[in-house]
Amino acid sequence: MNETPSQHEAIDVIGEALSAIRGSSISELEVEWEGGSLRIQRETTRGVLDTGAVPEPQSPIDDREVVSSEHVGIFHGGAGGPFPSVGAWVTEGTPLGEIETLGMRNAVTAPIDGRVEEVLIEDGAPVEYGQRLVVMRREPLPAGSAPPGDQTEIEDAT
Repeated sequence: MNETPSQHEAIDVIGEALSAIRGSSISELEVEWEGGSLRIQRETTRGVLDTGAVPEPQSPIDDREVVSSEHVGIFHGGAGGPFPSVGAWVTEGTPLGEIETLGMRNAVTAPIDGRVEEVLIEDGAPVEYGQRLVVMRREPLPAGSAPPGDQTEIEDAT
């Protein structure tokens, strides 16, 4: 009896293949099995030698920082919900959203302290690797304010 993989098994295979090449210099992967095959190929960026090296992002002309996707999947973030909206001041490492890939949620975090200037992707929209998601403006913490979520305890003087 010849069995074919279920949809769940196929999704597991795809997830394992994506995990295997994430963070590597592999630009193409092809896997074949009885009854099926999978081929993954990363698009190369113009001007990049075929060494698998990813070009360094160009430094911004001003004090803005663009946050790009490190995953392929569905973006969750932007206006409303638990994530900062446009105009919010955030610290480095603050979650700006999530990208859901094969049921796994990967955090998109702020690379700098600053203000969320623009969210370029709508909540629930599909995103690709390297796609621009959020624009931030480098900005110091406003004088006299505590960072978001900072709970300073006040001692009782009695």
